[in-house]
Amino acid sequence: MLRPDIQARENRKTLDLLGFALRRAGVDQRAWQIAASFDALAACDDCVCLYAADGVWVVAYTERGQWRETGRFQNTSDASKFFYAQFLPGPSPYDVRNEWETATGQQFSMMD
Repeated sequence: MLRPDIQARENRKTLDLLGFALRRAGVDQRAWQIAASFDALAACDDCVCLYAADGVWVVAYTERGQWRETGRFQNTSDASKFFYAQFLPGPSPYDVRNEWETATGQQFSMMD
C-alpha cells in the first residue's frame, strides 16, 4: 500500500491522464467533469461526473438536476477506465499514457 501522500499524487496523475485522453479524443468538455469531491463539481446538466466520496470514487450522471450514480470504485484506475468507457469504445485512457507523459513531463511511479 502506498503512503497517503504518494497515493494522492498518483490519483491526481490518473485523473489528469483521464482528462487528457478525453480532450485528445475530442469529447465535448461540457459532457464531463472530474473533481476531487462532490462539492468541487461545477453545476452541470446532462453530464457524467467523477468524484471522490466516502473513500471511494463515484461515477454519476446528471440530467435535469437529477443525479444517478452509475458506479463506485475503490481506486482511480478502475474508476477512470469505467468513466472513459462512458464516452469511447477504446479500452482505457492509459492508451495515451506515453503521449501524456511527454506532454506533461509527469510519470507514474506505479501502474496497475
